[in-house]
Amino acid sequence: MRIFKKSWLSKNWGINPILLMIILCCGLYSTPSNAQSDIVSVDPITHKLNRTNFSGSVAIFQGLYIGNNRVLTIEDSTTNLVNQATNTLWKSTTNLVTQSTNTLWKSTTNLVTQSTNTLWINTTNLNTQSTNNLWKSTTDLLDSYSYPVFTIDLGGNWTDFELKGSTNNFTNLCYYVMSHSTNEWTTDTNVWFFFTDDYSEDVRQWHKATLGDTIRSQLVDPINSEVERVILEPSHECNPEWQTWMSKTNDKLIWSYVRYDGIGFEMNKTGSKQHWNPIIPTEWRRARTQP
Repeated sequence: MRIFKKSWLSKNWGINPILLMIILCCGLYSTPSNAQSDIVSVDPITHKLNRTNFSGSVAIFQGLYIGNNRVLTIEDSTTNLVNQATNTLWKSTTNLVTQSTNTLWKSTTNLVTQSTNTLWINTTNLNTQSTNNLWKSTTDLLDSYSYPVFTIDLGGNWTDFELKGSTNNFTNLCYYVMSHSTNEWTTDTNVWFFFTDDYSEDVRQWHKATLGDTIRSQLVDPINSEVERVILEPSHECNPEWQTWMSKTNDKLIWSYVRYDGIGFEMNKTGSKQHWNPIIPTEWRRARTQP
């Protein structure tokens, strides 16, 4: 009597099913490597990538795999980047921050503190040295505004004035003009005076004074007209030469003026001396006004 009937496996393939079960249980059968399938997951505690292979074991996933081949190490490079001084990027970053032997660090230090650094020297020249090209061009730009403009306050009976300039606090004069009489003592042969006339046809118009005649004599009504102020614009036709002293950057240049009423100058309270007033240019222009 037979205990077992022939199975389909033994009948068609000649394989004993009992023997097959023993082999599988003993682990003598292995899945081909090309059939292997990995499962990648994130560890909830370590936040690292885990790889579960076909046998069910868990291993730290340390790279990018194609099949069974690791082609990129992630774990190692990440560690080096963050905390290993042997890593090239880590070392260069450390040098940048803390090591004076690093080229970039040294150049940055020089920029801030060392006068031997080229950029530092240029910056210093820009601020303080007239030999620096940029500094010189900036000075030239300021000097291109070479025409001073004055607002001379008059009013009342005062219709004319004198203006003087000096670079040594009036030990000597570098500029002298007058709007009264013949202006024969002027050092500027082409100075411009502008005034308004409250008895002219258009009281808003600027009138350019004729040199050699008083402003009072050029008013429509010399008795009743009031010249509140005059705009004075020097020329470059001066003696001494204007380039030697007439500059916005000349901190020695000062000016004073005195008013004139057609009879005499404004005097102090006792009448012993003339009453002069300090004045500075309202602005400096590249060209004179052309009304």
